[in-house]
Amino acid sequence: MMMLHTQSTPIIITQLVKSSLAAAMEQQHADAALHLGVLLEGGGVGANDLPGALRCYRAAAAAGCMPAYNNVGRMLLEGRGCSVDPAEVIEGGCF
Repeated sequence: MMMLHTQSTPIIITQLVKSSLAAAMEQQHADAALHLGVLLEGGGVGANDLPGALRCYRAAAAAGCMPAYNNVGRMLLEGRGCSVDPAEVIEGGCF
């Protein structure tokens, strides 16, 4: 097993995780989109990117990931990364 021992190791690993999840999301992998959304929302890959997280959750929801539906609904109701939009939550069946 190869070990990385540099000060920039966490940055390198974070970039690899982000790019790997993004590539999987582009291939319509729902779980990858969900996990990338969680990382973007929580700042796990740098600064929070709430609009990016919402895009990931929407992609995961479109692929049938039920937790992503809840995350889209929560973000729409709280106005995280978007305008507050209860109508879209109801119409989209997020809960």
